[in-house]
Amino acid sequence: MKKLVLLTLVLAMVLSMVGCGCKHQWEDATCTAPKTCSLCGETEGDVLEHTPGQMELASVDTGALTVTYQQACTDCGIVLDTQESNSGLAPVDGKFVLSPNEWNACLTSNIKALGASQTYLPCISENEDDAIVHGIVTLSGITAAMSYYDADGNVLTTDQADDRNLIYNLCMECQFTNETAKEFYVLLMLVAMTNNSELDFNAANNLVDKIFGGEVVTDNGYTYGMTIVSMLEQTVRVDIIAE
Repeated sequence: MKKLVLLTLVLAMVLSMVGCGCKHQWEDATCTAPKTCSLCGETEGDVLEHTPGQMELASVDTGALTVTYQQACTDCGIVLDTQESNSGLAPVDGKFVLSPNEWNACLTSNIKALGASQTYLPCISENEDDAIVHGIVTLSGITAAMSYYDADGNVLTTDQADDRNLIYNLCMECQFTNETAKEFYVLLMLVAMTNNSELDFNAANNLVDKIFGGEVVTDNGYTYGMTIVSMLEQTVRVDIIAE
């Protein structure tokens, strides 16, 4: 009996020295698994380090006007870092980071949060070329229509309404009277505060005051400029360009 036990121990030691006897077929190590035999599952060494990718926009809180950026491994996709930004609506590489629908959702939330008495019209298509047109209508009846253009001057269409990093120029066109000019003034303040959530009411007022005075103003990576479309119809156009 003792000889049998001893023989068993010797065999176990020999097997531990020679391995499982498998003719291994090794798969290279990755950032999620070490070098592994595809036949028996035996492993060697350690996993590789992750390869960090760029920080990319992951989600948008339209109520808080914050965005969340995430950095993922380019090999396995695991999230390595997460950052939240209150000023995340600033443009990146000369483009709005948000899609047209996301930007309008942020503006709408800002209007409601500040108690402004505007009624928001959801994304509608009014042009034959199916261009995206968002509208804001005030209780007194003025309408601001917003269209979006890419860096080549092409108007964005409804099938691009949820695409990010496309908007280069946001164009607001509005017709108003002397009596309703103040409402458009306040609306433009809300737009500026949407593009820069760190702007307070006084700072936004100063910014819009310069725009109405004919100045070209830059804030948080956006350049604002107003032009008169029609003196007779009292229509103006404000271009907001990502820098």
